[in-house]
Amino acid sequence: PGAAAAAKAKAEAVAKARAEAARKKAAQDAAAAKQKAAQDAARQKSAADAKAAAAKKASDDAAAKKRADDLAKKQVEARAVIAKKKADALAAAKAEVRKKKEAEVAKAKAAAGAKAKADSEARAKASAAAAEKKKAADEAAARKTASVKAAAELAAKKKAEAAELAAKKKAEAIAEAKKKAAAAAEAKKVEAAAAKKKALEAAKLKAEKLAAEKKRLADEAAAKKAALELERKKAEAAAAKLKAKKLAAEKKRLPGEGRAAAP
Repeated sequence: PGAAAAAKAKAEAVAKARAEAARKKAAQDAAAAKQKAAQDAARQKSAADAKAAAAKKASDDAAAKKRADDLAKKQVEARAVIAKKKADALAAAKAEVRKKKEAEVAKAKAAAGAKAKADSEARAKASAAAAEKKKAADEAAARKTASVKAAAELAAKKKAEAAELAAKKKAEAIAEAKKKAAAAAEAKKVEAAAAKKKALEAAKLKAEKLAAEKKRLADEAAAKKAALELERKKAEAAAAKLKAKKLAAEKKRLPGEGRAAAP
C-alpha cells in the first residue's frame, strides 16, 4: 500500500508537471501568434504608406507635366502671333514702297506727256516720231515696273514661306521635347514601381527569414523538451527498478529472519 501510494503521488506529480509544461507551451504559442499578428499589421501599414506615397508622386508628376504642356502651348501661340505681326508689317512696308514707285512712275509719265505735248506743238513734223518713241519708252517702263513688282511679290512670298517653315520646325521641336518629357516621366514611374516591388520583396524575404528563425528556435525548444522528458522517464524507470529491487530484497530478507526466530 505504501508503494502504491508513492507511485500514485509520483504519477500525479508527473501529470501535474506535464500539465504545467503544456500550459507554458500554450502561453508561448499565444505570445508568438500575437507578435506575428502585430508584425503583419505593421508590414501592411508600411505597404499602404508606400502605395499612398507613390500615388501622390504620380499625381504631382501629372500636374507638373500639365503645367509644362500649358507653358509650351502658350509659347507656341505667342511665337505664331509674333511671326504673323512681322509678316504683316513686311507686307505693309513692301506695299508702301510699291505705291511710292507707282506714283513716281505716274509722275514721270505725266511730265513726259506734258513735254511731248509741248514738243508736238513746237515741232509738228517730229510729233509722230516723238509719240512713237514715247510709246516705246512707256511700254519699257511698264514692263520694268511689272518685273520689279513681280520680283518683290516673289521675295515676299519666299520670306513668308521661310517664316512658316521656321515656325513649323519650332513646333515640331517643342512636340519632340514634350514627347521626351513624357517618356522620362514614364521611365520615372516604372523606376518607382520597380523600387516599390524591390522593397516589398525585401520585406517579404525578411519576414520569411524571421519565420524560419522562429521555427528553428521552436524546433530546438521542442527537441530539448523531448530530450528532457526522455531523461526524466529514464530516471523514473531506473528509480522504479531500483525501488522494486530493494523491495524484492527486503521481502526475501524478512522471511529468512522469521524462520530463524521461530524455534
